[in-house]
Amino acid sequence: MVECTGNTLVSAEAALAALSKGINVYMVSKETDSVCGPLLNQAARKQNAVYALVNGDQPRNLLDLYSWGRLLGLEIIAAGKASEYDLVWDRETGILTCTDGTGNTESLPQMAQYWYYENTETLKGRRRLLEKHMSVISADLCEMNLVSNVTGLVPSSPFLSYPVAKTSELANIFIPEEDGGILKKTGVVDVFYCLRGKDEASFCGGEFIIVKCKNRKMWDILRSKGHVMSRNGKYCCIYYPYHYMGLETPVSILEGDFWKSGTQEDCRQVSVLAGIAQKDLPKGTEFRVSGHHHSIAGLTPALMERSQAEHLAPFYLLNSQKLLKDVKKGEAITLSHVDLSGLKTYELYQEGLKLV
Repeated sequence: MVECTGNTLVSAEAALAALSKGINVYMVSKETDSVCGPLLNQAARKQNAVYALVNGDQPRNLLDLYSWGRLLGLEIIAAGKASEYDLVWDRETGILTCTDGTGNTESLPQMAQYWYYENTETLKGRRRLLEKHMSVISADLCEMNLVSNVTGLVPSSPFLSYPVAKTSELANIFIPEEDGGILKKTGVVDVFYCLRGKDEASFCGGEFIIVKCKNRKMWDILRSKGHVMSRNGKYCCIYYPYHYMGLETPVSILEGDFWKSGTQEDCRQVSVLAGIAQKDLPKGTEFRVSGHHHSIAGLTPALMERSQAEHLAPFYLLNSQKLLKDVKKGEAITLSHVDLSGLKTYELYQEGLKLV
């Protein structure tokens, strides 16, 4: 069964019903896995069935890249992906285009000042120029939630970093602050906005890992081959510049059905996707998941480490829920703000929290 409804209640129950009969389940609905992934993986193990995320969506592609790196014994500093759309700048005309399908362009000759990466001040300058094109996207944080729960990597920060960066700069950016990067801690998941020239290939919403370089001679050879290395020679960015969405899904099915691969028995609720009020929300406000990015009007998504989030209501369980009391701007939606009792998916989420 390939589950792709995006509806947590429907997909969780359908997945459990299939697994209970020994039917392999391939989960496209990342919203469901963010809430029930730990339990569904355990259900598959008990029934000798397969429960797997699918290639083509960034979480599985990134997990494959991460597993490849770990298999080789590489120390992984960070793992992440590009957000869905690129920021494309034409150096000849100064025109900036966002590839989000709106067709909107902007004259931005000031980008020349920040086109070449110098240090983190470059990132601050880019953000000042491009902030109106940027936002914290529910789908991005949800996807990093899935990766976090399988790998044990934690969010770099609740809203992730979202630097505007070129592919060639990633090994200088997603590294510790003491080495000139943006990370306050290592072993994290994160997201960036891809900046590129009009004549440069896209990162295509692809995935990356940043690894520590420990054998200088070996990595100098790889640098000479064109691999993306940090200036100080201590880090390398390894990446897949693609995710082909449904086109890749059959590969996951074949690997699961024939090789029994894909189930992640160690999946645990390492991080929790929650919602932060963008404005004062009165009692009775009803939440709806909607739109291309499966967002909730009035809420900014936040990806929290579990130790800070067990009192918070999971973001994708808020669909159709009404506030029981007022919420102030900047407050997180907690379990006391909504009534999730009797919601089957919430029960599954709670069972998943018991796994250690």
